[in-house]
Amino acid sequence: MPKKYWKKVFEMFETLHKNSNNNTGVGLSTVKSNIERLGGSITLSNRIDNKKGVCFKFNIQKKDI
Repeated sequence: MPKKYWKKVFEMFETLHKNSNNNTGVGLSTVKSNIERLGGSITLSNRIDNKKGVCFKFNIQKKDI
């Protein structure tokens, strides 16, 4: 995925392929919202093996129970 789309994929109802009826643009925005609600963050980066695709990285705070 080209770097210019990395922020767009987290926006509600945004998809990279407008011609597909299977994409709603809700999935990654929901994931991001849930991670942020837990005090974390999610980012994209290039794969370390230089293969096609991207790497999703996220972190959340450990909460004591």
